[in-house]
Amino acid sequence: MPGDSVHANPDDLRMFAMDVRSFAENAEDAGVGLRGRFKRLDWDDDQQRRFGQQLDEAVSHLRRLVLAVDNDLIPYLTSKAAHLERYQGR
Repeated sequence: MPGDSVHANPDDLRMFAMDVRSFAENAEDAGVGLRGRFKRLDWDDDQQRRFGQQLDEAVSHLRRLVLAVDNDLIPYLTSKAAHLERYQGR
């Protein structure tokens, strides 16, 4: 039956989990760096303040992404990999 077969490599899942974590961390670091550069700009008006708020919100979203990656996605992928290894008899 089609539902009975497994077509996944546990090692590939773990590598993908590491790639996801790396992406999230790099994105967060880039957002923090941009916020720092933004604060050093010689720009002070209402538009700058609005943009600053939007940038702060974007960096906060990136932090939430990192938390979701660490708390949900990585554990799910590593658990799935371990389950596949048991299923495959490794």
